[in-house]
Amino acid sequence: MKDIIITGYTMKNFYSAGIFQTTLAYATAFKKMGHNVKIVIKDSDDIDSLKKDKNAPLKWLGIEYISTTELLKMESIDYLIYMGFTYNSIADGGSGLYEALRDKFPTSKFIYASFYNIPSGLVAGITNESGYLSVQYNNFDENFDEMWVLESHVKGTRDLLSNTFKSVKVMPLLVLEKDDYIEEYSNNEIGPVDIQNYEYDLEQVNRKALINLDPQSRMKHSFVPIVGALNWIRREEGRHITIGNAFPLWVNPDGNTNEEIFKYFKTYMAKTLKGEEYYNMIKQNENTPIKMYGRQATHGILKQAKPFAASICVIGDWERWNVLLMDLLRFGVPVIHNFKEIDIGWKYEFPDTQGFNDAIEQCQKDLYENGKYEEYKKQARDLFVRLSKIESNKAKLAELIP
Repeated sequence: MKDIIITGYTMKNFYSAGIFQTTLAYATAFKKMGHNVKIVIKDSDDIDSLKKDKNAPLKWLGIEYISTTELLKMESIDYLIYMGFTYNSIADGGSGLYEALRDKFPTSKFIYASFYNIPSGLVAGITNESGYLSVQYNNFDENFDEMWVLESHVKGTRDLLSNTFKSVKVMPLLVLEKDDYIEEYSNNEIGPVDIQNYEYDLEQVNRKALINLDPQSRMKHSFVPIVGALNWIRREEGRHITIGNAFPLWVNPDGNTNEEIFKYFKTYMAKTLKGEEYYNMIKQNENTPIKMYGRQATHGILKQAKPFAASICVIGDWERWNVLLMDLLRFGVPVIHNFKEIDIGWKYEFPDTQGFNDAIEQCQKDLYENGKYEEYKKQARDLFVRLSKIESNKAKLAELIP
């Protein structure tokens, strides 16, 4: 058994992105393998205010959360894994906590776990005129003994880092298993993850409504679905597609990202569409064929939009699947997607907009004319259970924590 500390961000908004779900999934997986696992959260979260009993450990979904003060009081740490916020060294403007932990636990392994595609982020930083840089170099410098890269981002990332970094290991894709969502909520003020009350119902949704859920809040992940859905929209009055900046399960409002996508969409459409159709698409009232929503919980935006199907657009061939897709599979929502390794649902290839349109048409026909929904729902939920099982990833997890 190893003593493992994983850094988190905040307990109150832990489901505000896929990275937070993955962090908790890893903590849970290591615990199930017999390790002693705790998550440390930032000092900006007053840990005492989150507790019901100030003298008892703070637990949520079966995992204990601690403060940085409690971290320094620990007697043993074998692995300190940075999956959330990172402690900078004093030379990089840090508080000194990193050095204190290194001094107290000289034999511990300090790991940085990357949850993004690093080559893509580096290119974005070079080419984005606003100066946005998604990859911070001090996240993977000499302060860490190993770097872990997510399985979906192995292509390019591992090769790039292996030539400059000491040790690079691959993290298998993980999500919480089905029963992990109903663990006891002990000694904390944070409410349960409210996914039990959502049930997709083909009879209650709007067959004229489609939704694209953007897994990365970047324009490119919604642009192909917008253009690809235009012919489907034009064929019948009242049809529309919602562009929802949804993140898995729980998110904070983020109007800035939503506005960025909308401005980009308006600029492109102004150059390619004429007259009334363009104005109908940008006016954003109840009849607009292209609706833009800010971030919110996956099941929350599904309740609002009432789509007959959800689409996902991923860029490149490194994505096997992601937590947003897994949300939809668990809910039994029909999915139009371009994940190469996922065979169920209705598929297209990026950036084939005609293929996207064909997938919409086939999905609608299969659901409403061919009676294939129940068959799809069973396949979707069976696939979620199979992909989410810790047992199938034990060997890969053991390579990370030997």
